[in-house]
Formats: sequence, structure tokens, C-alpha cells
Amino acid sequence: MIIIQMFKLFLNFIFLFFLTFNQAFGDAGFKEWKIKFKTRAINSGISEKVVNEIMAKAIFLPKLIN
Repeated sequence: MIIIQMFKLFLNFIFLFFLTFNQAFGDAGFKEWKIKFKTRAINSGISEKVVNEIMAKAIFLPKLIN
């Protein structure tokens, strides 16, 4: 359970970082980043179920950037 909480905290940090510097990427860049991040998280030992559950909630919000 602590791994899930740590992963959620890490995701929150990554999302804030990504949203802050995402102007050049747009929605297509977000989709590409999301695929790569999911793969990286699974390869680091986090269960695929947890990664898919959390990443399903990740969306691109362009209005936050403008």
C-alpha cells in the first residue's frame, strides 16, 4: 500500500512538472509521454494494474498552460 501512495505522490509531481513545461508538446506529446511513463513505471516494478488505474485518470489540460 505504501508503494501505491508513493507512486501517486510521484505522479502528482510529474504531472505538475509536465503541465508546467508542456506548451511545446500539446495533446499528442502528452499521449506519447503517457505511454512511455506507463512502460517505465511497470518496468520499475510497479504493478501494471496500479499503473493503469492511476494513469487512466491522467488527462491533458491545455487551459492550465495558457
